Amino acid sequence: MEKFEDIVSLYDHIEANALDYDDYKIADLFRSLRDLKIDEKQLEDAEIAGWELNLFNFTLIEGKIGPMIMRTNENGDIMEYPSLNMLNDKCCDYLVSRFNLTSNPKLKSRYGHILWFSPKKIGKFAQIAIESYLDLIKIYEEKDILEPQKHYGHDVLESIKNAYFLARNVNDRHLKK
Repeated sequence: MEKFEDIVSLYDHIEANALDYDDYKIADLFRSLRDLKIDEKQLEDAEIAGWELNLFNFTLIEGKIGPMIMRTNENGDIMEYPSLNMLNDKCCDYLVSRFNLTSNPKLKSRYGHILWFSPKKIGKFAQIAIESYLDLIKIYEEKDILEPQKHYGHDVLESIKNAYFLARNVNDRHLKK
C-alpha cells in the first residue's frame, strides 16, 4: 500500500487515482496518514485524515447513506460507525471545501451525496452528485469493456442506482437553492 507523508500529496494521488480504488482502499490510505499524523503529534492533519476515513467508510446504496458497521451494545443501544452525527459544522465545512475543489467524479459524487444528508443539505450537492454518478456510469462502462474480468459492471449498476434514488429524493424546491 502506498504511504503518504502529508495530506496534500494524498489529495493529489486520490484525485488522479480514485477511479482505480474501491472506497475501502481510499479509507485505508487516509487511515494510514491519520495514524502517522497522530504519531507525529500533528493533530489538525490527523483530524482531517480522520474525517476522510469516515467519509469513505459510509455506505452509499440506492441513494441512501449508512454506516459500515451497526451493532447493539450491552445496554441495547444501537451503535454505528460511521455515524451521520459525526458530521459536525467543522467537518461539514471541510467537506464542502473538498466538494468544491475536486473534479474527480467519484470523489464529487461521494462528497455531494454525503452533503445531501448532512446539516448542510443544499440541492446543488445532490444535483452535482447525480451528474457525477452519470459521468461515472460512462467511465465504468468503458472500463468494463476494456477489463471485463474486473467489477466495473457492478460499479455501473451502483452508480445508476445512486443517481436514480438521489434524483427521486430531490425535488425542484431543493434544486433552486
